Amino acid sequence: MTDSRKASTLKDIADSLGVSTATVSHALSPNPSSNIKLPEETVRRVREEAEKLNYRVHAGARSIRTRIFQNLGFFMAKRGKAHSPEGLLAGVHDAAEEKGFRITHIRFPESMEDFEKHIPSVLNERNLDAIIIGSYHPVSSLIHEKLKGDNLPVVYLNDKHSSNSVYIDDVFGAETMTRYLVEKGHKRICLTLRKPPFEKMHHSVADRIKGYTKAMENAGLETTIRTVFSQEVVGTPMQYPDDWDQTIDHCDAVFAFDDDLANQIGRYLYKRGIRCPDDISPVGYNGDYGSLSSWIDLATMEIPSYEMGKVGFEMVSNLITNRNTRSEPSIIMKPRLREGASVCDRNP
Repeated sequence: MTDSRKASTLKDIADSLGVSTATVSHALSPNPSSNIKLPEETVRRVREEAEKLNYRVHAGARSIRTRIFQNLGFFMAKRGKAHSPEGLLAGVHDAAEEKGFRITHIRFPESMEDFEKHIPSVLNERNLDAIIIGSYHPVSSLIHEKLKGDNLPVVYLNDKHSSNSVYIDDVFGAETMTRYLVEKGHKRICLTLRKPPFEKMHHSVADRIKGYTKAMENAGLETTIRTVFSQEVVGTPMQYPDDWDQTIDHCDAVFAFDDDLANQIGRYLYKRGIRCPDDISPVGYNGDYGSLSSWIDLATMEIPSYEMGKVGFEMVSNLITNRNTRSEPSIIMKPRLREGASVCDRNP
């Protein structure tokens, strides 16, 4: 049976409330570049009446009027399981929803050799107001090059650029964690990195080495840095360096590059009969699922992924609204130390 109810219009709402159609239009679909500010009570009454009359905004008409589609592309890495972007996406989604934007979720292509062939058609159709790249991936630089000179804004989350980026101060993060271990009486701290066979390592690798080294040198302690190899960040066996056993026997703390690596090192320690934290204190980084599902209450540096997503949306919203600029100053956010039972106090 066909629903014969006539769709309500802006005029229906305006007549019902005794206001102009322009007032109704602005209350339901405010133009970001407009100087018109309606009273909150008027906006509330219009929206309540629109809901009562089952009015639906005509997205096409709004786009013609504002030249804004209210549609964002959110790109994430397709290759492997690394850099899960759930927190970033959740922050972007919630901030976008408040302003009536939709999110088009797009995966990076597998092949980087034939990028032009695999690039999502959504880029060429230009039905996006902006693109948010939600996790580091080498192909992001190719997207950046393709859009150079274009008017489509691009904002990067968890990737370091001089502008249009929201990323973590990993120097601060690694220095904070290392200093925390030193203050707990640890003197032989091994920073353990992972090196999957990716074409290019994330900027956080060098930054965390720098922060760790700074804290160790300030404490007058010797640095120990080791690298383990794995095909993926999650779920694949580790290949430890030849001197790994000797390194572990020398250490009283292991600072793992991420929480999952801390868990895998924990398995190694268990098999060796090494107790945590009595013999060695393991700590991680990221504060994500890896720390929450750890066999021990893992001390870690918590990255504010959700807040990064919200800040990234505000940045891209400014770029959409201000058509005279294609860049916003990058925003650097600080991770937070989350103490845990994986660290014991070795002070006398």
